Amino acid sequence: MVAQKTIGEMTVVERKALLSTVAEALLTCAERAADDGDFRSEANSLSTASIIMGSLDELARVRLDAAEIVLQQAISLIESSRGRSDRRVLH
Repeated sequence: MVAQKTIGEMTVVERKALLSTVAEALLTCAERAADDGDFRSEANSLSTASIIMGSLDELARVRLDAAEIVLQQAISLIESSRGRSDRRVLH
């Protein structure tokens, strides 16, 4: 079992990998949201993924406080997208 680390305990390489993985998950969530017609969730996921990818180096090296907040928001978006296929959005 891999030991859990806080964002401050991770290396820059580990933080970049985590942030990249979360951004990729958000892109997948955005794609699924679009397929389901949930364009607000699609936009939120795309925006958050763009923030992460556009600020990756700064978030991984300098702005650990901001990285923590963005990761919390991203994980919340990912979690809220679970089970979306069970609830279709009508427009």
